[in-house]
Amino acid sequence: VNAAAKGIDGGQDVDTIDNLGNIYLSVDSVATGVAVSLDIAGTIQGNAEGSSVSDASVTAVSTTIGIEGGDGNDTIISDGAVISMATDASATAVSVGLAVSGSMEGNVVGEALSDGSATADALATGIDGGTGQDIIDNWSFIYGDVDASAKTVAVGLDAAISIDEGGDVSGGALSDASVTAEAAASGIDGGDDSDEIDNRGDIEFLANSDVTGVAVSLGIAGSMKGDAKGVSVSDSSATATSMAIGIEGGTGDDSIDNEGMITLMNGAGDDKIDASATAVSVDLTVSGSMEGDVTGKALSDSSALAEAKAVGIDGGEGLDTINNRGEIVGFVDAGAKAVGAGVDISITGDGNTSGAALSDASVTANAAAIGIDGGGDKDIIDNRGDGDIGLYSTSEATGVAVSVTLAGSIKGDAEGTALSDSSTSANASATGIDGGSDMDVITNRNHVTADVGSTVTGVSVSVPITITEEGSVVGSAVSDASVAASASAKGIDGGDGDDTIVNTGSITLMEGND
Repeated sequence: VNAAAKGIDGGQDVDTIDNLGNIYLSVDSVATGVAVSLDIAGTIQGNAEGSSVSDASVTAVSTTIGIEGGDGNDTIISDGAVISMATDASATAVSVGLAVSGSMEGNVVGEALSDGSATADALATGIDGGTGQDIIDNWSFIYGDVDASAKTVAVGLDAAISIDEGGDVSGGALSDASVTAEAAASGIDGGDDSDEIDNRGDIEFLANSDVTGVAVSLGIAGSMKGDAKGVSVSDSSATATSMAIGIEGGTGDDSIDNEGMITLMNGAGDDKIDASATAVSVDLTVSGSMEGDVTGKALSDSSALAEAKAVGIDGGEGLDTINNRGEIVGFVDAGAKAVGAGVDISITGDGNTSGAALSDASVTANAAAIGIDGGGDKDIIDNRGDGDIGLYSTSEATGVAVSVTLAGSIKGDAEGTALSDSSTSANASATGIDGGSDMDVITNRNHVTADVGSTVTGVSVSVPITITEEGSVVGSAVSDASVAASASAKGIDGGDGDDTIVNTGSITLMEGND
């Protein structure tokens, strides 16, 4: 599902756009997918094979642009009271796949696949110069509320059973509930080539991305005589990305003058985490045989990534000159949670048994705020007048992973391996003025405040259980619950190259992490 709205579109060639009116845009795209698949195969003598595929994957995209110059060297003047954009994209997917196969004599093969992946993208730009050498003069208040949310639920179940005489059984269940959401907002974008941007209007943007993925996969394979093999995989990996930029020059040698107040991710009613990702994955495999070999494997992936970033003024690549006289405020927060459980049970009366369970609940949350970013190449940045910069960045990450393997044999060898990964990382950073690479000249005469904090929690449990009456037993367990929290605050960062920095303003930095 795609939904788009443009207030004024200059199109190709050289355009002159003079806007004296108000522009209000509202776009909402909603995509919903539900799929259920059922397959049952049974035979008294012979082979039984069943497969089930359930596809409910969905994508929702919403785009709003207040004024677009398009290709060519354009002149854009906006003197209307407001350019307002409400941009929402929502995707929901529910998928269930079930396969049951049974045979009294012979072989049994079963496989169930459920795909409930979902993607939601919401994009908003107040004024977009496009390609070409553009002149942008804005006096309007530019406001945008951008939301992208995606939810998935996927269930995969496979049961394969053989009763008599040397029949082999294999069953596999795959459940995909991977989910992605991106919310991106830009007040003024010069685009490619060398641009002149003069902004006197206030810019305010909210950008929120929220994802939730739940995946459950169950595989059962049983045989009275013969071999039994079961594989179960569930994927509920979640990625949420939020980006808000007040003014960006893009590529080329740009000149940016700003006297408006830029507020990012801190408007009225902003009670949401800017980027939030939650993933839950449960995987269970049961394999059993009275006579023969048993192999089982369970994998649950509930890794979560949440990234939120706000930049007041971004010069981009090229030799840029940035003069800021307006206040810049940014509040950025990112939160990620993941729960993963993998359980494998393999049992044989007479034969060899091996089982493996893997649970991945690794979590990363990144939050970054930059007041003025010169970008690549040589830049001149001058911050004075009313140009106080206040940045606040927080990140929180929680990961829980449980992996259990049970391998048992009355006669024969038993081997079990369990691996659980709940490595958790939370990173928060804030930089008042960043010169970027190359030789920069930075002058600051105002107050710069940067407050950052990060919190991490990681729990990982891995248990292998191996049992045999006659034979050898091998068991191994690996549990990774490593946690890392970083909080970095900088007032002025020259970056690479030989820089000249003159500061007569005050700088206040606060850092904290758990």
